[in-house]
Amino acid sequence: MKDWKKQTVQDLKHYRLLRASLETLPRRVELLRDAARENPRVSRDVDALSRSMELAQQQCDAIDCGMACLTDEEQWVLQRFFIDREPGCADLLCEELGCEQAQVYRVRERALQKITTAMYGAWDDPQPL
Repeated sequence: MKDWKKQTVQDLKHYRLLRASLETLPRRVELLRDAARENPRVSRDVDALSRSMELAQQQCDAIDCGMACLTDEEQWVLQRFFIDREPGCADLLCEELGCEQAQVYRVRERALQKITTAMYGAWDDPQPL
C-alpha cells in the first residue's frame, strides 16, 4: 500500500525546486523546439521536457490546492517544517506561535492529514480528521 503521508512530505520538500523549474523549463522547451527544426531526433527531448514541465505544474497545482485547504497556522507549520525547512524549526515555531512543542507537532500532523487527503484522497492513519 502506498504511504501517502510520506509522499506528501516528499512533495512539500520539493515544492520550491518544482516552482523554480517552472521558471526555466518554458525557455528550455522553446530552445529545444528551435533545435528540433534542424535535427528531428531532438523532438523526443522536446516531448520529454514538455511532459516534465506538465508534471511539475500539476504537482505545484496540487500542493497549492492542498495548502489552500489549511488554516494559516497549518500552512505556516508545513512551510517551516518541509518547504523552507531550517535547523531548529520546531523551536522557532514554538516561539512564533506561542505554544509548546507538542502542540506544534499536533498541528503538523493535522495539517499533513488534511493536505494528504486534499492531494491524494487518501490517508494512511485510521484516525479521523
